[in-house]
Amino acid sequence: GFAETRFDEAELDFHRRVRNRFLVIAQNHPNRVALIPARNPVNEVEASIWFRVAPLLRSAGFGVD
Repeated sequence: GFAETRFDEAELDFHRRVRNRFLVIAQNHPNRVALIPARNPVNEVEASIWFRVAPLLRSAGFGVD
């Protein structure tokens, strides 16, 4: 079986700290940052992203449909 090492735990801790910083940024800038749940099925994640991004692209003059 796989045995976690101190390196694995340190790497996981690093990723948790990075995620927490992004969550703070998202909380402080809700109009600039969208949180998209990535645990959902891929097609739902894609739909959520396009739901948030498409209006921004349209308002910038891109033809997105």
